[in-house]
Amino acid sequence: MSYTTPPWCQPPSSSTAWSIDEIKSGVLVSTHALTLPSTTFGRATDVVTIPTLHESCSRVHARIAFDSSGVAWLRDLGSGNGTTVNGKRMPPQSIGKEILPSDDAGGSASSRKEGARGVIVYPGDTIRLGASTRMYCLNGPQEFDRGAIRAKLEAAKIDALNQKQQLLQAQQLEEQQGNSNHNNAESGGISWGLDISDPTEEEDGVDASVQPTSNSKAGPILESDVPDRHRKLYEALRTKQYKLDNILEESRRIEAKGTHGDLTDGQRTRLEQNSSRAEELRAKIEEAEIELKEKIWGAGSAGTRKKKRSLEQSSRNAQEDDDVDNFFDKTAEKRRRAASDQEEGSGEAETEQSLTAKWKRLIADLNNTAAEVAGLKRRVDHTAARVAAADVAGDDDAFFMRNDLDLMQDNLRSVSEKEKAV
Repeated sequence: MSYTTPPWCQPPSSSTAWSIDEIKSGVLVSTHALTLPSTTFGRATDVVTIPTLHESCSRVHARIAFDSSGVAWLRDLGSGNGTTVNGKRMPPQSIGKEILPSDDAGGSASSRKEGARGVIVYPGDTIRLGASTRMYCLNGPQEFDRGAIRAKLEAAKIDALNQKQQLLQAQQLEEQQGNSNHNNAESGGISWGLDISDPTEEEDGVDASVQPTSNSKAGPILESDVPDRHRKLYEALRTKQYKLDNILEESRRIEAKGTHGDLTDGQRTRLEQNSSRAEELRAKIEEAEIELKEKIWGAGSAGTRKKKRSLEQSSRNAQEDDDVDNFFDKTAEKRRRAASDQEEGSGEAETEQSLTAKWKRLIADLNNTAAEVAGLKRRVDHTAARVAAADVAGDDDAFFMRNDLDLMQDNLRSVSEKEKAV
């Protein structure tokens, strides 16, 4: 048996000091320096870097490898008795033989899929192999601590979102310039030096120190346009946009699965929930953008008045719809009460049989609701455990699983209230 290091592995920088402590029964047995692109563990002393003598360990059990950014990845190489990190078993997608370009019929795509490199491990993490009581405690630079790595990932996502916004702004600017040239051509090339979007008088509350870049009033708000005193509003807006992007990405993944077969009822329900949540977020994002633009450039900027009127009209329409619904709800309630009064006034007394039937229906409803509550509690506990495991493993899908957990908890609260009412 042999082991081949994947091509993506790189030795850690000489300026970083990675090592792993081998501990048995609370006693430090040895400290192994991690200087190679990939360090292997197992019983095959002629193959692996760090031999493990316990019979429950496989010949080539697991490996720790470093990528070009210096991040450490742990993968179980298809061992018979598994590997745990901080007492939790590794997720299935991070277990199996190493994926190499020569094994990948589709090129290198499979080697980049989720879990192919394993799971990220951080300084302070404890690893156990098989049933061995030996613990391997990872040591590394502070810059690779769990919180630091996650901050880097979040910063990378924010940078990607910034680039997307800048690209969108550039496209909108090109379209507006094209429309302006077309309008000038139609008017014989005459320009009166006025633009309908130009402010004709100084607005109260405008930051005089902030000069919008190019056509930033009409496009997305760039970070460079935001003064320090409005930074919190901008970050709140970015958070909403990030949540919307994640929801849309999850919906795209589910829809992609549908191209290869029918979606399950749960997946279709999830798409409907995502669609509703995306609409709510879009409305909140639009309101937040209007508020922030008004604080930066004034109440007349970027058509905010028009957008405000549109939002107010939508709110009025929604209120009118609610009033209509309330009217019909009240009418239906009056009819039910009238029918109930008529039934009570009919002079027919309740019999022992009718009271017994009502009691049995109530007991059945209570039992069904109790069973539903118990099932939901089990699902909530199971999903909470999955979220915790995903957080430990640094899994990107932890965000989506946390959304599922929030929905389940809301559903559990609703059914619990229904149980109390019964």
